[in-house]
Amino acid sequence: MKGFVYKISHRDSQTGTNKFQESCYIGQTKVTVKDRWNQHKRGCLNFSVDPLLRSKGKSAALYEMMSVIRIENFTIDTLEELNADNEDSLLSLLDKAENNYIDQFNSMVPNGWNKVRPPKKRKSRSNTKSLKQVALEHSIAYSSLDYRMTELNETEEDAIAHLKKISTDPNIIYEYGRQRFKSIRLLAESKIHNPKSIDKKTIEKNIRKLKKSKGLEIVIDLIKNEHIYLLTEQVFVENKKKKISLIGPNGKPYKDFLKKLYGELLVEFPEFIPKKIGTVQSRLDNNWTPRQALGFDYPKKFKDAQLLIEEGYTWAIKRPDFTLKEFKNAKPIVLESKKEIFASQKQFAETYLLKEDHVSLCIKKNMNADKILILNKLEP
Repeated sequence: MKGFVYKISHRDSQTGTNKFQESCYIGQTKVTVKDRWNQHKRGCLNFSVDPLLRSKGKSAALYEMMSVIRIENFTIDTLEELNADNEDSLLSLLDKAENNYIDQFNSMVPNGWNKVRPPKKRKSRSNTKSLKQVALEHSIAYSSLDYRMTELNETEEDAIAHLKKISTDPNIIYEYGRQRFKSIRLLAESKIHNPKSIDKKTIEKNIRKLKKSKGLEIVIDLIKNEHIYLLTEQVFVENKKKKISLIGPNGKPYKDFLKKLYGELLVEFPEFIPKKIGTVQSRLDNNWTPRQALGFDYPKKFKDAQLLIEEGYTWAIKRPDFTLKEFKNAKPIVLESKKEIFASQKQFAETYLLKEDHVSLCIKKNMNADKILILNKLEP
């Protein structure tokens, strides 16, 4: 038996250059690298920016990048071919090699696009039968079993248990206009019930939103083991996308739909743009301006700090990464005597070896950074 460890990286389809040299994805496969590449491309095509539909698999970070920068700007290379007498030995070799290459290329998120590592010691299969034989005996899909064990790192027992549970879950029936459909695809293809030809993903998204907001009526039939979703015209509401317009750091105007705009700006200004398009979408949903959402302007609460920076003040440590959780609710502190800005109370306290709760109490008493230092007999 043989397997391969491979690397996926950026390569501009026009120039052949790699504009993300520090980032890559390391993976393993028991099929050919070409076949695995085709699987990744299909996974990328199914990727959605919407949080309700977003993939949560171990390749999600890779698919997000491939989706926004376009598949043709990525390439796959074989790093190593490995051979073994049996599947357990092969998986062990692949896991070890993949971990080594992940370390070598530093490809874990946030630097790269690997979300999880392979197990350092994979639990050996007690079953000597092939996975195809096991899948057949348990009446489950071989591809699903292999996916859960290879992609999600589940044990054979856990993967089988999960797939069996799914098989006993109730069947979902979609009812609309007194007609019943076994799948959203069939509903989307019905010209009578979907005259505007709203795509399947939009219908699926609308159903999930209604279900989440408890606006969807569901009839449960215990005898037939069915859940009947009673749909309304709301599931056929088209999500009208608006183009986003802004002026870039280079003074050039940009205008396009988010996905295309994000991909273009990420290549041009990687030092500003958040590494996840979902971060940008979430910011826009929370009424951030396009420049703030894309990282060109500071967040709302740092607006005064940005004005000071433009006047000649500097960051005491460095320009904060506003995508980090530690700055989500942070309040900047200005040290006027040195014209420095600390991104948070915590950062100021740690710099001068003060207790954070002490700094917080002083600020509540309307003391600025300079007065806090004087109080503690410290030099700026």
